[in-house]
Amino acid sequence: MGKLYHTSCFYCSICNKSLRGKVFYDVKGTIYCEEDYKKSGYKQLSEVCKACSRLILDVVVQAAGHAYHTGCFKCSQCQSSLQDQNFIIDSKNTLLCVDDYYKIHSMECAACKRLIKPADGSNEVGKVMVMNKSYHADCLACSDCKKKLGTGSDSGCYPLNEDTIFCKMCYNKRKPS
Repeated sequence: MGKLYHTSCFYCSICNKSLRGKVFYDVKGTIYCEEDYKKSGYKQLSEVCKACSRLILDVVVQAAGHAYHTGCFKCSQCQSSLQDQNFIIDSKNTLLCVDDYYKIHSMECAACKRLIKPADGSNEVGKVMVMNKSYHADCLACSDCKKKLGTGSDSGCYPLNEDTIFCKMCYNKRKPS
């Protein structure tokens, strides 16, 4: 809007009704009450903001087929602006910054207790599941010798119980006869 008004001087440009405490629309410098705005024909040209359900009369931000006010285009968790940064729309159609998405939707690594999420600059998550537990690929290691475990025949994972996993050599040393 850019102009300041005394509340006692704030009137609709068309019908001269006081707009003090009422919904109003500023279209290219012309101030409308809600009724006159609906009659003006501008409403048919305006998009509705997905976040606040109000008409967008200035800059429209388009994301995933929805329109937003610039001020409404923000992370639903931390409220930071999503303009000029990567964002994710989750399965509930919620706007989230990448960090908050992974805070909500990531598993915790059973070894290091940090969230399992993609490395910076990547979209792929390096996660390994062993006995219904999630691990960073780099954190999956033998409980005895700390050798990294993987998918090869010598680096496979051998569970002895729910809480311990071993490399083949350490498993053979510990397995019950």
